[in-house]
Amino acid sequence: MTDANNAITVFQKLHSDVLKSWAKEEERGVIGHVTLSPPFTLNHPDGGFTEDWAVVEVLPSLISKLNFIGNAIDLGSIEVDELTAWVYPHNANPHSFEYPGDRLLRFFGTVPDEEMYKKPKDQDSVIMVFKNGNTTNLTVGRLNTIRAFTHTYFKNQPGEMSKEIVGLPRTSKSGPFSDKGDSGSVVVDGKGRVCGILTGGDGAADVSTAPSSLLSTSSSSGSASTASTPTSSPCPPIFERRLFGS
Repeated sequence: MTDANNAITVFQKLHSDVLKSWAKEEERGVIGHVTLSPPFTLNHPDGGFTEDWAVVEVLPSLISKLNFIGNAIDLGSIEVDELTAWVYPHNANPHSFEYPGDRLLRFFGTVPDEEMYKKPKDQDSVIMVFKNGNTTNLTVGRLNTIRAFTHTYFKNQPGEMSKEIVGLPRTSKSGPFSDKGDSGSVVVDGKGRVCGILTGGDGAADVSTAPSSLLSTSSSSGSASTASTPTSSPCPPIFERRLFGS
């Protein structure tokens, strides 16, 4: 009964907020509607990653090629020299990143699985990655190419395992790659290739889902344009290996 009363209180507040701020059509800021939203799934049969994404059909009258540049990260919040130094912490790192003239790092393609999961060696270069989150804004981190697994527990149900990709802080003193509220942010490398979508973290690392998995599952659902909105998880910064369709 206590849980039910708490839920009623939450929904009453939501109802009040909707009436107050969203009653008039011009205040809603609606740009489209959800056309497909599969149920949240751990250890999805196609790849073993978390399944948590949706397809949104955008109103063509509001967004077009004239006013929408596509998927990109604005790098302008950090000075060029400082950001470049972050991306190349070691001389061994290949210089694949070039600061864009309009400061917008555009996305294209994905990091191949063979790069994502290669066995690390002492002299291997590190894949540095970017994300621009709602909480921590623009950050640079290091991709961990070792496969990771998370075990999620639900009340009165057996736990479930899912594969994840781990993003580590840039240095031991740079702070976390992401924080609570950053979930759903896309993670890209210096070339703009998508590594995954941020799903959770514990401050030391962040987790994500692979893009190859999302491309496969969204294609099988008949979708052309997808966005992943992962939930938080008690792991290091992890991201889903999932991708936005173009």
